Amino acid sequence: MVILVLGRINQAFLIRTKSSALMWVAATSAVPLAEIAFTIPWLALGSQTEEFNSFIIGGLVAVIVGLVFFRAVRERKSKPAT
Repeated sequence: MVILVLGRINQAFLIRTKSSALMWVAATSAVPLAEIAFTIPWLALGSQTEEFNSFIIGGLVAVIVGLVFFRAVRERKSKPAT
């Protein structure tokens, strides 16, 4: 519960000081990064860790590329025609 509250405070801080785009990158990257954390024995679960594979990195790359692509297309549409 404490981690969830701290995560929400972190998101509010990112929106206030940086931008909502950075907050979305941080929030969306949380799931693939958590999966990476579950592959590290001393960090997460000891002997109950997940096996590290290329799908984990592929998921993180897909999330980040999707966000960048979405933002680029949205900014292109919002620019006035000259």
